[in-house]
Amino acid sequence: ASIIRVSTIRDLRNNTFEPSSGYYISLSSEYSGLGGVKKWFKLETDSRYFYRIAGDLVFRSRFYASRIYEVDDRPIPRTEKFTLGGARNLRGYPFEGIGPKLVVENENGTSVYNKGGEFAAYTSIELEHPLAREAGLKWVVFFDAGDAGEVDDYKVYMDYGFGLRWFSPIGVLRFEWGFPINPDENTSSASQFHFDIGQLF
Repeated sequence: ASIIRVSTIRDLRNNTFEPSSGYYISLSSEYSGLGGVKKWFKLETDSRYFYRIAGDLVFRSRFYASRIYEVDDRPIPRTEKFTLGGARNLRGYPFEGIGPKLVVENENGTSVYNKGGEFAAYTSIELEHPLAREAGLKWVVFFDAGDAGEVDDYKVYMDYGFGLRWFSPIGVLRFEWGFPINPDENTSSASQFHFDIGQLF
């Protein structure tokens, strides 16, 4: 694939590493097809908002949406399609737990795969506050909602949870527990623990 991507970004956060006020907005378009055999066209928007409620209590929110289109009837690679679930978006569900499923029968039984969708949208809302300022520890409570799949078959999955964040010398270490609100037969109803490095947004 040969890809060209154009983005417009407005970043008015007071701190890119640990923001407590301001906002960030990004609008992007991507085209694959200048060379190679893979072709697609993708649109993406990402917005983030931060507000200090009182003292060190910070409200954080994010909205993300993206849509990918076929070009010249070329199949879209699985790696470019959308799934949700895991430490980076819907934290009440396992990694790639949300998205259109493909059931495959084989000699060992039945396997279910997430084949990825052409559309994804999700939002995350958080309240974050220091737990031990000198140690760089913070607590967070959150709510997530969204889906990944086809445009004409959409369900809003939701979850909530809490976590700890350590602003360590190597980066932000995140320990979070998520609980699904409305799972279905194709998604896990168990609570999820996630460990990740870096800011969520």
